[in-house]
Amino acid sequence: FREGRLRGLEQQIDENIIDPKKHRVILTYIGPSPYYMHHLNPAEQGAYETLYERKSAVFKRHGYHVVRPRLDSEDYSDLVHLNALGGRKLADLVAAEFRSQEAVR
Repeated sequence: FREGRLRGLEQQIDENIIDPKKHRVILTYIGPSPYYMHHLNPAEQGAYETLYERKSAVFKRHGYHVVRPRLDSEDYSDLVHLNALGGRKLADLVAAEFRSQEAVR
């Protein structure tokens, strides 16, 4: 992932998100289905992981709470779209994160 694209992402965050609301935003990174990821070689899998870590770091530096749900192949209807089961799992995770954040405040 090129440094210029990461800087572009940071600029988009700065220009498009209202600062007082950042601490209340939960960003979820779904990622590709594990079914498809298992078909990639280790170097390709590592590249996806590096991309996730770098993008997450950008959002965290800007004050966002980043959550990475660990979903299974059965939660997807294709490469990146969740099915009803995956949607319920994601909704439950996000609800738990909101409750957790509220408990801390």
